[in-house]
Amino acid sequence: MPQVWQLEVSKKNNNIIIATVGRHKYFLNGGAYISRNVGTTWIKVRKNLANHDRITDIKTDPDDENVFCLSELVSVWYRRQWYPSSTTPSTGDEHFYILNRQTSQKIRPSNDTDGATLIQVPSSWSGDFTRWKTIDTDNNYFYLQNIETGMYFRPEGDLDGDDLSQRPTNYTGTYTQWKKVTTPDGYFYLQNRETGMYFRPETDADNAIVIQRPISYSGNWTQWKFEYIAGSASKENFKKKVMLPITQNLLEYIRSHLLPETFT
Repeated sequence: MPQVWQLEVSKKNNNIIIATVGRHKYFLNGGAYISRNVGTTWIKVRKNLANHDRITDIKTDPDDENVFCLSELVSVWYRRQWYPSSTTPSTGDEHFYILNRQTSQKIRPSNDTDGATLIQVPSSWSGDFTRWKTIDTDNNYFYLQNIETGMYFRPEGDLDGDDLSQRPTNYTGTYTQWKKVTTPDGYFYLQNRETGMYFRPETDADNAIVIQRPISYSGNWTQWKFEYIAGSASKENFKKKVMLPITQNLLEYIRSHLLPETFT
């Protein structure tokens, strides 16, 4: 049987429980486990933790349900930020599919070469060619980078109907930058910084090319959503890059809860 060292219920969202489990010779899968449904299912989190199976104490942040404060063996207290796949991460590190509202299909580059056109593929496709991540620039613009090829995409020119194609990451100008233009019901348009236009699949067929259209094309065809992928870039784990300062509110909370309860 695993040794459960500690259980903590989030003060911000009581559906969230975090547990630490010890490692011993009969149970080698120690570490931190998070449940977002009152313990019905659990996800192990270990990446970016130096001693993931040697956590000496862990606390939930009183102000943010996605932030936890912990100490590990031979370490100081520090904070980690964690996002499940069902939420939109603020740092843009998660992988996602780009789904069209009209067709419910995904987009991907047609192959891995510079200049390959973007095409529409069935929603059942799930390989790295259909996965993307955002890389922020400024003023809410970002690049959309393909996970398989590592390239961005852009319209071929300024004209209505121009194809979208992938380009290397040294194409850092405004043609490869996009921003979300939100709609009232959860979908959004993706607007190009250089041309000001949206894009859409040309038809609803498999392998239909993706083309640029003016913003007057405001129907479902030009609307998209990002479907975040469980266990992708962050592997459902704590984000190493988000080293957050310990706030006075959290410090006072830690001081009053320093000794964890032990469960066996």
